Amino acid sequence: MVSALTIAAAMSALSAALLVVLAGVWIREYRSVRTPLILGMVAFILVMLLESSVALYFYVATMETLYVDDPFVRNLIAVLRSLQFVALLLFTSVSVR
Repeated sequence: MVSALTIAAAMSALSAALLVVLAGVWIREYRSVRTPLILGMVAFILVMLLESSVALYFYVATMETLYVDDPFVRNLIAVLRSLQFVALLLFTSVSVR
């Protein structure tokens, strides 16, 4: 059985990959339109990418979380990371069209 920590790490890695794609799309858009709203989107995406990368580092390098060792909390983290991935998948899908 796959652990909640492994699921959370996989979701963080997939989210980071989607965020790289989103950053490319929105940076290209900013270069053509140059509006503050799009610049804000780029900044938001880069902060989310940093957060996902730091979380992934702790999952992989230490096999621990930034949070606690309680199994309930680990399962909750896996669910939240999965929801984040689904949200980013939808956002990426809409952005690349």
